[in-house]
Amino acid sequence: MLIGSRQRLSQIISDPILSIGSESIKRVSSTKTLGVMVDECITWKDHIDEVAKKAAKGIGILRRSNGFLDKDTLKTIYSVFVLPHFDYCALVWHNCSKALQNKLQKLQNKAGRIITGDSYEIASDTVTTKLCWDSLEERREKQLETLMIQIMKCNSIAYLREFFTFCSNQTYQLRSSNHVLRLPKPNTNALMRSFAYKGAAAWNNIEEHRKF
Repeated sequence: MLIGSRQRLSQIISDPILSIGSESIKRVSSTKTLGVMVDECITWKDHIDEVAKKAAKGIGILRRSNGFLDKDTLKTIYSVFVLPHFDYCALVWHNCSKALQNKLQKLQNKAGRIITGDSYEIASDTVTTKLCWDSLEERREKQLETLMIQIMKCNSIAYLREFFTFCSNQTYQLRSSNHVLRLPKPNTNALMRSFAYKGAAAWNNIEEHRKF
C-alpha cells in the first residue's frame, strides 16, 4: 500500500515492483492491522464503515430485545455489543472527517432511542442525557485527556512525549502552575486534526490538579 494524498497518488504512472523472495507484493488500497483498517489516503473511511457495520449488528440485538427487557438490561446489551466497537482504537482514527464521525454518532443516537423509546421528534442530546451517556466525541476527548496524562507522567511510551514542547522550556517533571504545551501553528486542517495539535490542546484544557 502506498500512502499519500489523492492528488499525489493519482500522479503515479505505474506501481513499484516489490517482492519477497519469489513472491510478488501486490498493491492494495487498504489493509487491516491490529483490527484497524488503514487506507492509502488515511481518511479512515474503510475503518468507519466496518465499525458502523459491527455496531449496527449490535443495535439489531437491541431492537430484537426491546419490549421484553428492562431499560437497565438494554443499556448493558449496548455496553457489551455496541460501545466497544465505537471505543476500539478510537484515538487512532479520531481525526477522521466530521461526516464519518457523524455516521457513528447517528448509530449511538439510534441505540439510545431504542432503549428510551423516544421518537425522532426528541432531540438526540435529550436522549443521551436521559441515559447519562457522553457523545462519542466527548468519549474520545476524555480518552485523549487520559492518554496525555499518562504520557506526561511517563507511564506511556517515551517517544510520544517527543511530539510536545512546553511553552516555558520546562520539563515534564517540574511541578509548576504553568504546565502549558506549545500548540503547533495549524497551517492546514490536517494539522489541526493531528495528534501533536489535538493532544497539546487537550492537555492545556485539563485542570491543573489532574496533570500531576
